[in-house]
Amino acid sequence: MDSAVKKSPLKAIRQKCLDCAEIQPHIRRCEFTTCPLHPYRMGKHIFYRKAKPDNYRSPVKAIRAECLDCCHGSSSEVKRCQAESCALWHYRLGKNPFVDPEHSQRLRERMLKARNSASDRENSIHTVIET
Repeated sequence: MDSAVKKSPLKAIRQKCLDCAEIQPHIRRCEFTTCPLHPYRMGKHIFYRKAKPDNYRSPVKAIRAECLDCCHGSSSEVKRCQAESCALWHYRLGKNPFVDPEHSQRLRERMLKARNSASDRENSIHTVIET
């Protein structure tokens, strides 16, 4: 995989939207609100550090949903997809192939540790307030 092909999921979504709209100004006014990629069409993570809606999908999961749409809901067709020129092709399986699994595991562990310590601090604050 050469570096020219390595795009972040958001950049891949943006490219797919550019391909779909053909003219950049149309992306902002895109009427396909049911498209899984719609929230990310501008190439930005609009939910970053914000409350996520109940139907939230990460950019990679949104790409997976779009690929399933394209393949009429068939997971096996998504897996066998030969449209390597599609901007979403690398992410079609719902995973980022450019992220090292060990790195992902370390990030998960760090996030879990941070959550637990924040929860512990919150619990200790409540204990102090109650006494």
